[in-house]
Amino acid sequence: MALDLDGTLLDANGLLPAGTAAILRTLSDIGVRIVLASGRMTARVLPYARQLGIPLGLVTYNGAEILEGGPDSWNAVSTRGISSATRDAVFTLCRAQGVFLNVYAAGQLYGYHPDGDFTWSRHYETNSGAVYAGKHASLDDLPREDIAKLLVIGDVGKRERLFEAWSPLLSGHCALTKSNPEYLEFLASGVSKGSSLEIWLERKAIDHRELLAFGDAENDLEMLRLAGLGIAMANATPGLRAVYRRVSRWTHEEEGVARELTALFGLAPAP
Repeated sequence: MALDLDGTLLDANGLLPAGTAAILRTLSDIGVRIVLASGRMTARVLPYARQLGIPLGLVTYNGAEILEGGPDSWNAVSTRGISSATRDAVFTLCRAQGVFLNVYAAGQLYGYHPDGDFTWSRHYETNSGAVYAGKHASLDDLPREDIAKLLVIGDVGKRERLFEAWSPLLSGHCALTKSNPEYLEFLASGVSKGSSLEIWLERKAIDHRELLAFGDAENDLEMLRLAGLGIAMANATPGLRAVYRRVSRWTHEEEGVARELTALFGLAPAP
């Protein structure tokens, strides 16, 4: 089973409800293998893994990194970072167009804006709990190696305009995906939650038709389509709803994952 975090497993405050966690522990105890699949950096997924306290697979950075183990010891399975060509192309576009950029390098987060406007970094800190290792107005100050992904942040309208304008320019370099309404992400070509789950499933000799997956945004689409049963949350983004039709009755605020699992596995409702 593969579970997105924000907008899916977690509530609006970024918390994992106790009842949902209890159900996941019960399913793990009866042999269900569980993967947390998130666009978050690994460091911001690990607290939920520790809260669950069960063996897990982790797909982080929207598929750029795969780990397994838990709750306190993790083994890296795969790392697929962006190319230098992608890095240079996105850096140049952000500088030329005055766009705020997150750079995820060597397990750390860095912010960039050519005019030193870090308003969106504060938005990101509030939403994700992430801590920036540095915020810079010069590209020369940013790390250039070991970059898992890049992420542009802007209002919804700007995000859509950038996606339309930049996709033709970058399609030969990388994969672009939309996650939160304000986020446009840049990954190595072929990287997605879905492709990383294919790697994980192959390692476990599990047929993809046995996979159950939950998500809420466009970056979950490949994962939902890969699964034998993929379920989008009732709060799914309009972009995901436009291309994916299997939608839950319940939102993440209603503990929709717990409700679906209770019905699917015939469990007693969580207290």
